Amino acid sequence: MERAPSTASIFSSVAGILFGLFIVGLVFIVAAIFKNIANSEISNHILVAFSSLPPEWLSGFISGIFATLIGFFLTLSWDIFKFYRDQYVRDNAILSSARHELKASCGNIRTNISLLNSENGILNKDKYIVMPLVPLSRDIWELVKFNLPRKLSKNPTLLEQVCDTSYMLGNLNEGVQSRENFRINNQLMSNYNERIKIYNELLLGQMKQTLMELEKLQDVL
Repeated sequence: MERAPSTASIFSSVAGILFGLFIVGLVFIVAAIFKNIANSEISNHILVAFSSLPPEWLSGFISGIFATLIGFFLTLSWDIFKFYRDQYVRDNAILSSARHELKASCGNIRTNISLLNSENGILNKDKYIVMPLVPLSRDIWELVKFNLPRKLSKNPTLLEQVCDTSYMLGNLNEGVQSRENFRINNQLMSNYNERIKIYNELLLGQMKQTLMELEKLQDVL
């Protein structure tokens, strides 16, 4: 995953902007001073001093000023471009990982639904599915929480949808773990079949709802 722009890069851009504002303010101050002295004897002395300089000195002085200003604005433009470019790359990497996580979670839920449906179909024959249910990852929320992409920060509705989906995955995981604990520790109960079927039915409803929300989020993320 691409790293976010460094603090030094951000400070460099901010410092460049502040320096640019300083230069603009300085230009206005100089212009105001020049306006006040334009008709005074000082201006005449300045013009005489400049006109007495050799042409190559004067052209070199003016060229140096322009070169400095051009270099400053090119550096500032590059810093700003690099900041937004790095942010774009970082956001794309985070969103790509989040989409991959969503796809994996949808696949795991479908696997669990298939396992529960299969077990419900054989419980009346006193048979069970030995394979445990697949736990679900909540990495999508941890992924975006500390590296919030602009697509989410600028869209509160989408950000809320991601948060709600993570909450639903957490609740579903708790249900899966509770069902697994019951399955492992209570198979000798006389009413085990009825109780595990209730677990299965509750989880099936929860899984179908969560799967539907995940698929909605996949379409917009």
